[in-house]
Amino acid sequence: EAAGALNVALLAAPLTLADEKRLMSLRTPIDDFHANKREVYWLCQTKQSESTFSNAVFERALGKRATFRGMSTIRKLAAKYPPAAR
Repeated sequence: EAAGALNVALLAAPLTLADEKRLMSLRTPIDDFHANKREVYWLCQTKQSESTFSNAVFERALGKRATFRGMSTIRKLAAKYPPAAR
């Protein structure tokens, strides 16, 4: 497990302002978050096993289901399923 990782949570619906406030309350010196519509970005600046944050912590704190994936997985999915030509 490499030190430092950027993960993305894919949500069914955008976070509300109250949800974002609860998410930001989960910040720690090693964990930072950014919400953008139906995506939550989690920057873990050390090994994830050393973090107190997890998918379960997110779901309990916000009462929403989420699927967290590493950026390498997101890139692979984006390459496999590119946006349709317009």
